[in-house]
Parts: sequence; structure tokens; C-alpha cells
Amino acid sequence: MTHTVIIPTSGPTPVISGPSISDVAAIGGLIGLVISLAMLAWQTRAVARQTKISNALAGTTASQQVSSMREIYAVFIDHPELRPYFYDGKPCPGRESRRARVLAVAEMFADAMEGNLITSRLIAKSESHDDWIAYCCEMVANSPALAGLIRDHPEWWPRTVEALSRQRGSG
Repeated sequence: MTHTVIIPTSGPTPVISGPSISDVAAIGGLIGLVISLAMLAWQTRAVARQTKISNALAGTTASQQVSSMREIYAVFIDHPELRPYFYDGKPCPGRESRRARVLAVAEMFADAMEGNLITSRLIAKSESHDDWIAYCCEMVANSPALAGLIRDHPEWWPRTVEALSRQRGSG
């Protein structure tokens, strides 16, 4: 059996066409959209993870700051004779053993105030930053020992010094 193939010699030439430019663009756009959505999902997951870490860190830091204040209060419970040096304006003692104890508590106070100023500024939802500034100013105003220590070593507590300066400038 023989097959005959007829090849037309006249008339329009058949055009073999592939995908059009608009088809290629649509497919490319679809691929781009899928990639963009995948990247958006990845970024959203990364932000959620970072937020969770930040919140945990903020909670831990705030808890540590509360603990630092409790340590100071515990000193006052054990040594109530030190309290007037911080709340009643009593000048820093000259006697060496008591002076050393008052200055040690003053350092604890300065460290706690600095930490609380930093923490209250970093925690976005915290509304206590202005309260901590007011507290620091009140403590320094009522404690010549604390005021002298911060004045002698401003580089140790820069946020506290900044808060005190800002408060003096506005008041």
C-alpha cells in the first residue's frame, strides 16, 4: 500500500505559531506573583519570630529591673539607717564604713535608674518612661550621695545624666 502526500504549491503558506508575547508576559507575571507571595510569607514569619523574641527579651529585662529595685529595698530592710541618705536629703556620711555602704547603695540606685530608663525607652508599649525620668530626678534631688556619685561619674550612667539635664532644661 502506497501513500501519497500532497504538498500544496499555491495558496497561503500555513504559519506555525508559538506562544504570543502576551502569553509569555502573563506567565512571567504569574511566576513573579507566586515568588512575591512566597517571599512575603517568609518575611511575615521572620517578623513574627523577631517580635516574639523581642517581647520575651523586653519582659525579661523589665523583670530584671524590678528585681534590682527589690534588692535596694532589701538593703533598706536590713539597714534602715541608710534610708535617710536617699529619701530625706541626709548628706553622705564621713565615717568610712557607713560612707562605703551608702555609696554602694547609691551605685545600686544609679544602676537601677539607668537600667529602667533604658528599658522604658526600648519597650515600645511602655508608657512609664516619663515616670522614670521623674523618679530619677526626685531620687537625685533627695540624695546628696546619689547626686554626688552621678556628678563624679556621668559616663557610668549617661541616660540618667541625659534625663536629669532634660528635666532641668524643661523645669
